[in-house]
Amino acid sequence: LYKLAAHALLAEKTDPLLGGYIFDNRALTDDRPYLAGYVRPADIPRFLPLLETINDEWGYLLLWATLLLALVFGLLLMLFPVVFGWRAVFSRTKGKMGIVIYFICLGLGYILVEIALIAKLVQVLGNPTVSVAVLIPGMLVFSGIGSWFSDRVKPNADRAMAVILPLAGISIVFSAWGFSHLAGLVGAWPYGLKILVSLMLLFPMAFLMGFPFALGMSSLADRGKNAFFIWAWGINGSFSVVGSVLAPILAVLFGLKAVLILAAGCYLLALPSFYWLRVRDQA
Repeated sequence: LYKLAAHALLAEKTDPLLGGYIFDNRALTDDRPYLAGYVRPADIPRFLPLLETINDEWGYLLLWATLLLALVFGLLLMLFPVVFGWRAVFSRTKGKMGIVIYFICLGLGYILVEIALIAKLVQVLGNPTVSVAVLIPGMLVFSGIGSWFSDRVKPNADRAMAVILPLAGISIVFSAWGFSHLAGLVGAWPYGLKILVSLMLLFPMAFLMGFPFALGMSSLADRGKNAFFIWAWGINGSFSVVGSVLAPILAVLFGLKAVLILAAGCYLLALPSFYWLRVRDQA
């Protein structure tokens, strides 16, 4: 095998060799800063009977297993209201599918942004622990401010969300570009100033991301759909767990920008589902 590989490399016939290699051998970049050597997803089924031969791939394979478990248990949690609150689920209430899609989008989108930006912020601050300590509290505080302000736009929620959700998606895409270039701009700045600039870049996006959940829950109350509160919370939480496992898998396969673009797409998809969940029942 060594001789065949060496002959292909010397003959500069690397495409068949690298294309047929069992591991991912793409070059590392700032957007995909993960060590090469992961088993390609298409080849994972071939390795299932030979797991004892894998030494360094367990972390990556466990991500896939955890994703499968998160999806299964998330769907089970979504089915609990069908069993214990079947009267509400099977009622003639309109907009039930809008509730499901809307809160899936919010749970998935928010956690994808958090995890991808932690990795982006490591490139700026140079330390994973500091990056987590800056980003997670920053997002929670700024999103909390957005939730607090959401009460002011509640009377005009339809028009407000037509602006807020697209702006949230755009700001997520902008953050993907902004944090990629921030490391080169502030690399030699004092550490405290780098943290401050990172939080300033984070604020507009996190502030906008604080509106949708609060307005979604208040919309359920306004439309007399209080019976779906627990379902909405459960769906949102379940897909936050799914997203926390999906984010590193997507980052390894496609890069951090792809994770953030998917998150932006979730917020854009949330817009039509928001109007769907707000459909009133006929008296």
